[in-house]
This record gives sequence, structure tokens and C-alpha cells, in this order.
Amino acid sequence: MRETFELAGKNRRELEKALKHYSRSPKDSLKLDAAIFLLENMAEYYAYDTSDLHFYHPVLYDMDSLRHYTASQRLTLENKWDSLKQKYPLQKHVYERTYPDAARITARYLTGHIDLAMEIWKNNPYKDSITCEDFWEYVLPYRKKQGASPEDWQTFFHSRHADHLDKYFPQPLWVAIDSLFYQYRSFRFSRSITDYPYLKVKDMLISNHSVCFERCWFNTMMLSSIGIPSTIDYIPAWANRHDNHFWNTIQLKDNFYAVGTAWSEELWKYKKLYNNTSTDSLLGNFRIPKVYRYTYRKHDEGPISDERIDQEDIPAFFHNTNHIDVSREYFTVHDVHIEVNPVHDSPYCYLCVFNDGQWKPVQWGTYEKGQALFRDMGCGIVYLPAFYSKRKILPAGPPFILEQDGTIRPLKATGNTQTIRVERIREYWRRDDAWGGERLLGATVQAANFPDFSDAEDLIKITEVMHISEYFKVHPSRKYRYVRFVFKKENNPEIPADRIRALYGKLTEVEFFNRSGRLAGEIICSADVEKDNAGKALDGDWYTSMLTIRVAGNPTDPTWIGLDFGSPRQIAGIEVAAFNDDAFIYRGYDHKLFYWDKGFWHPLATQKATGKYIEFSGTPEGALLSLKCTGQQLKERIFTYENGQQVWW
Repeated sequence: MRETFELAGKNRRELEKALKHYSRSPKDSLKLDAAIFLLENMAEYYAYDTSDLHFYHPVLYDMDSLRHYTASQRLTLENKWDSLKQKYPLQKHVYERTYPDAARITARYLTGHIDLAMEIWKNNPYKDSITCEDFWEYVLPYRKKQGASPEDWQTFFHSRHADHLDKYFPQPLWVAIDSLFYQYRSFRFSRSITDYPYLKVKDMLISNHSVCFERCWFNTMMLSSIGIPSTIDYIPAWANRHDNHFWNTIQLKDNFYAVGTAWSEELWKYKKLYNNTSTDSLLGNFRIPKVYRYTYRKHDEGPISDERIDQEDIPAFFHNTNHIDVSREYFTVHDVHIEVNPVHDSPYCYLCVFNDGQWKPVQWGTYEKGQALFRDMGCGIVYLPAFYSKRKILPAGPPFILEQDGTIRPLKATGNTQTIRVERIREYWRRDDAWGGERLLGATVQAANFPDFSDAEDLIKITEVMHISEYFKVHPSRKYRYVRFVFKKENNPEIPADRIRALYGKLTEVEFFNRSGRLAGEIICSADVEKDNAGKALDGDWYTSMLTIRVAGNPTDPTWIGLDFGSPRQIAGIEVAAFNDDAFIYRGYDHKLFYWDKGFWHPLATQKATGKYIEFSGTPEGALLSLKCTGQQLKERIFTYENGQQVWW
């Protein structure tokens, strides 16, 4: 508590007033313990200055409409957001100024929060399923997110849902939670304006959009306000895809629930999905190196607690002491004991996974005399051992695969070479078919000489799911001026009457050819498609894709895109490319192959993709590989080449 009082400065009187408030009466001894617990760990927490948040409200109040926006409207809003950030940089107006909680929390706020938390605990019909320890850690804390404004969120949510649990008791707790999440089902995951500074609850309710972490923060406040021990579990970096991930957990005596961030039919699937062995039919497999759980209590261990270690020699992720490792609650783990190169004088080194184009540390380990030990690592994953110095990764050995049985398979060039055939940049998931090829089934390509296509002749019909593209030779009965690709709406999910947004399929390219080459023309489209959007599938660029969004017109009219050649032309061939989502190579673009050796990615060769695959000769056997589409920010993944196939990691 000494550190908290030192940070408090003049506010120390307020914190002491809270302690004295409960010290006067023996019946308040439990509340006094609660105040001591909160104060002992308060020094870790701070709030950002929110006085300038009003600068960003012009975008905030538009975000609830994102689900209804056309592509151009969405782009307009994103540009508006970029302009606001340029005028009022987030770092300067939001994240530059922080205030320690100890210096601002009042006695009234603290005692009010504790009193209500204890009342909620006392009246919770499910309290026999919840341990006192979990109550202290996951219900009692006044703060659920670092930097957020210290609002009275507890009273706000409790006033909304005070009797919610009573309605469902004695049914299983998950039934009550499912119902609570359902009430906020209108919340959407934001793929636009993902960096909005959500520091106040009301802003979340205004926008109805957020990324995973902000929604988890919202959920923990909502659940804690009715006495359900809730926190956030998270993956610092996926091992076989990019970015990280957050979700909520509910802590009970005999079990815990892993809960998706937003209500859906699969809200409760996380424990099954994140076991490092299962494969989701739509999303593929997930490989996880570590899972950590946020706690209010501070947990000092490893390099951050070692006074010998300079702060610049500790990765930023491990500066956080308010979490615990819960990996073994989700999947089988193994300790990793390996020999590493002493490239840095430190008693600690790290295991990294490849994520977002770089090696990211996910676990620290102890190092002594050339040997490193890492505890509880996830399996079926490629790791790179490394030291960390002056904010830089220093590779300390070859990458290796930690197999499911705990054995280690180093990835090193054997000295031999081979010719490999590659067609993908990353692993291909069935989701790519669901978003692209499957939605295009039943679509037709028509040609006509009247602009209303009243004299249309069907040239092709899509009858099989295409993974990349298909070329169709055609023999029209005459020359035609107009051509169009017509989506089949029957393939798409039912669209509620109050929605104007409808996905008919994602399409990368439609190209028309005569015997001399590719035909060009003016873009035409149906009333429910924006011309700029249609152009993404008619521009000859295999990196851009079109998303059909209903913006106007009769819902029963066909949705289509096409070309006006200006005069009748002979058509000999049509090529259709389904949505790629950065999985396959891009025709017309250069692709560079790299292999990892001696701590670096080494370029091997660059080739332009002219078909569905590229062959590279002279590739080192046994090495870890990466294929990049040059000039593009794609989702390329590392792979090995085994038995004539790309094996993804």
C-alpha cells in the first residue's frame, strides 16, 4: 500500500478516509479487507485524460449507422476519421496525459463501489457456485480496463440488470448469461475505425461498434455489476495466423466458461475451439502458444521483477504484471528445454511466434550456461528462441516445431535443395469458399446488344465452387456490345426487412477475351451496386475484390456488374476469379520466396505469377519458408515444404 500512498500525493487523505470509514465498525471488517485489497494493488492503474474526447464525437455519432452504409459512405466516414486524427492526434490529445488512480479516486467513489459490490454479492442467487477468491479478483475491482475513465459503471449496469439472475435461478448460470448477452446483440465487431478511443461506457452504447477488447471490457463490467466473476482471457499472438484475440471468461468453483465477445449461436464454443487440436469447419484450426488471464491483483515474476534487468531488455508485453498464465486450462502444454546461443548476456530469454510479419515474444524463460527453460507451451507450433536487448529481438537458435507429444523438431537447411510448387500465401480455410466461391454458385454471365439485356444470351453458368479462378471458352451466336455477371440471390442468407445491406458474393475479377486479348469497356451495373465497387471486379487487378452491397433499387431485380464495349465485339473466353482473401497467389504480381537461416530471412528468388502456381528451384530442404506478394500488405504465413505440399504454421 506504500506505493499507492506515494502516488496519491494530496489525495492520500481521500484514500485514508475510505479506510477509516470501515474501521469504525466491526461489522464492516469484510469491507475494510476489500478496501485494503483494492488499495494494495491500485498503484498499477491510471486513467487517460478524456477532456478532449469531444473532438472525435462527429465520427462516434455516425458509427451506429456503419451496418447500413454503402461502400462509399463507409469510405467517407473513414476519411473523416483520418482527418480528425490528423487534426487532433490521439497520442497528443488522449494518450499523452495519464493520471494515477491513487491521485484521483475519492473516498466516496471507493466506498460506494465496495458497498454496492458487497450488496450484489450478498443477494446473488448463484453465490454458492462462486468462491470468495474469485469475488475479490473478478467482481470487486472498480477498474476493468487500464486507462478507462473511472466512471460509476457498476451502478449504471446494476440499475439495468439488478433482477436478471433472479429471473433464471436455479437454471444453469450460462442460461442467464446467454440471455444477458442477447440483449446487446446489436453490438457489431468493427472493421472500420478500429482505433477509436473507447474510454467511457456511454461511447460504446452510442457507437454500437468496437473491436474485441473493448467489447470484452464492456462485458466484464456488465457481468460484474450483477455479481458474476468475469474477466478477460487473451492470446498475445496467434501462432498460425496474425493479430491477437480476447474473450470473456466466467469463473466458478468447479469450472469456468469461455464466452465469445458478442452474442451468437456459438457463444460458448471457445473452450472446444481453442484446444490446439480441433478444426472448425469454417475457420480452420487455431494454434495458440499461450493464454493469459487479466487480474486486478499484481503478479510480479520473471524479468519484470528482477532488478538486474534493464526495462529496454524486456519486451513490452511482459511489462504487464496484472495477468496469470492459464494455458493449461485450455490445451495440453509441455515444458521446452533447449540449447540456445548466448547472443546476449541475460538470465532470461524468450520464445517467439511468427505474427504480423515479425517474431513476437509470447513467453519468457530462464537461461543459464547455454540452456533455456520455458514452461507450459502450446503444441503444434513453430517457435523461435531469442533474447531481447534495446527493444530488439536477437534470434538465439533455429526455429523449431513443438510437436503434440512434446518433442522438438528443429527447422534447418540440410544443405540439399529442391524445386517446390507454391500456389498459396497462407493456409486456405473453408471460410474463403463460404465468402467467395460458394456464394457465386448459380451466377450467370450474359451478353446482349440492348442495354436492358432484353435480348440477353447466357454464355456461362457457375456450377462448381472455384478456389481461385476458372477460364471458360465460349461460342456466342453473334457479336455483342454489352456483357454482365449476374449474381444468384437465392444462394444468400435471408436478409431482415429492416436491413439494406445484403451480401451476394465477393468477386475478385471477371475478364472477357477475344482472340487478340483482353476486352475493355465502360463499367455498367445494376442500381443496387456502386460503380466504384463494381470496378474492383472489372479492373484486371487480382488484388482488389468487389463486395455486393444493396444500396437502392427493387430487391427482386437482379444484381449485376458488366461492361459496355462501345460496339459489338466477338467474345471467345471469360475468366472468373472468386474472392481470394489473400490466400492464393495474385496473378500479375511478383512473388518473392524467403527462407530462414542463421537468424535472418534470406530472399531466394522473385517470380511473377502467370497462372495458379509458381515453381521455385534451388529451395533449401528442411528450412522454414515464407512467400510474399511484393508491394502488397498481405497475410502471408510461414510454411515448410513436405511431401510435395506447403505445410502451414
